[in-house]
Amino acid sequence: MDWKALFLSPQGRIGQRDFIIGFLILLFGNIVIGNLGSLSFLSLLLFYPGVCVFTKRLHDFGKSGWLILIPLLGTFGAGVAAGVGGAAAVLTVFSGSVGVGALGLAGVLLLGMLAVVVLSIGFIVWVIASPSDGADNIYGPPPVKLVTAF
Repeated sequence: MDWKALFLSPQGRIGQRDFIIGFLILLFGNIVIGNLGSLSFLSLLLFYPGVCVFTKRLHDFGKSGWLILIPLLGTFGAGVAAGVGGAAAVLTVFSGSVGVGALGLAGVLLLGMLAVVVLSIGFIVWVIASPSDGADNIYGPPPVKLVTAF
């Protein structure tokens, strides 16, 4: 099994099986790191391997690895909006003018974050469900199984 190629190289292609295995390992790693509390910055260590796994799977069905920016930018945008909206809500509360505007802002932020979750899950499902190109494409020959045993 070539774990190094799976997690540390964005070049080439991987099939659905190898993608799912890599994705689940990264997901489990992020859950474990997330439960460490103050050490959650360690999840940044899993960012590059995640980019590599997604990029190779996108390559497998002829898409550019740059498409991973769709959920990443959506998440970043939601984070910025939540920060700005949260700051505006706090200022509104401290100014003593709590009303429908603050509640409406919270609802918009909640819907925005929900949209990001739906977008991210939809993107993952699309990456998993898309069929492989059966022949060579611009990213190389059809993938061989990188993970032969678990």
